[in-house]
Amino acid sequence: MACCLPPPLTDDQLSMLIDGVADPELEAHVARCAFCATRLEQARAVERFVHATLQGGCPSPQQLGEYHLRLLAADEERRVRTHLEQCAACRAELEELQLFLVAEPGRSSPIAVSSTLEQRLRRAAGELLARLVPRAPVLALRGADAGPLLAEAEDGTTIVLDPHAHEGEHLTLNGQIIAAGRATWRGALVEARHAGMLIAATSVDDLGCFCLVRVPQGTIGLRISAPDGRAIVLPAIDLPPADA
Repeated sequence: MACCLPPPLTDDQLSMLIDGVADPELEAHVARCAFCATRLEQARAVERFVHATLQGGCPSPQQLGEYHLRLLAADEERRVRTHLEQCAACRAELEELQLFLVAEPGRSSPIAVSSTLEQRLRRAAGELLARLVPRAPVLALRGADAGPLLAEAEDGTTIVLDPHAHEGEHLTLNGQIIAAGRATWRGALVEARHAGMLIAATSVDDLGCFCLVRVPQGTIGLRISAPDGRAIVLPAIDLPPADA
């Protein structure tokens, strides 16, 4: 069987039909062409299978961010990659999230994120996305300390991160959570990951403080999971060299 109204629909056009954003001409094409109508049904079946493989549908914003940063385990990375090949909506959200994640820390104005992405961030079960606060310009002096890093979560919670030289090229990362409901984060699990691997873990004390040791310099992801199921996620933190 071949397309009776050549050229046959492309994969992108089939994705548009699946997502319900296709032009009327494409709808008319599949209504008259049995070949392209069959391909559309096959594409829908593949998408349903991929959704089932991902246990509940599209990957979460956190998964998309960690996929972009190559922080996922190998099997999870393969599942997300397969899903992205079939889901135009998630590809669009990943592109938008990539713009957000690569924002330069010194920029004075944040990159706008679409309302759709913001809604998905808020729908993520108990997860709060935190963003690093741009540093204020300072006079560059030899040996001057740039000071701690500050991150702010969507609910206004502040995370202070203060890296210090530890051994060789490793760092000690001291942190503190500053929140109105500080008791919420008492005993929270703090995990640091690099290239998808857990590199350090600790817990939050009664004062909201924590300390991660032997953390490598470079880009890490940080997750703080409270006992009640809530979590703060910092997808990308660029740690300075140990002698900075």
